[in-house]
Amino acid sequence: MIEESVLLESRTLRQSVSGRTDVLDRVKALSLLPDGMRVTTAMVAAYFDVTHRGDPSAQGAAPRGAGPQRNDNAPRP
Repeated sequence: MIEESVLLESRTLRQSVSGRTDVLDRVKALSLLPDGMRVTTAMVAAYFDVTHRGDPSAQGAAPRGAGPQRNDNAPRP
């Protein structure tokens, strides 16, 4: 294993390992939104195989809109 400080200081060493992309073959692809730059929290949760807190099917999660109702048309005090 190469020390991080040595990589920072040695340009030759950095160049010698810059082509090592073999680990990327073992990483699954992250799906992006159509703009190719962003992801939603649900997409990140799926990538890491965890439950998204906003997912109503998650155990103990309340369905969307199940919280206190807000009436924007109510008169203000």
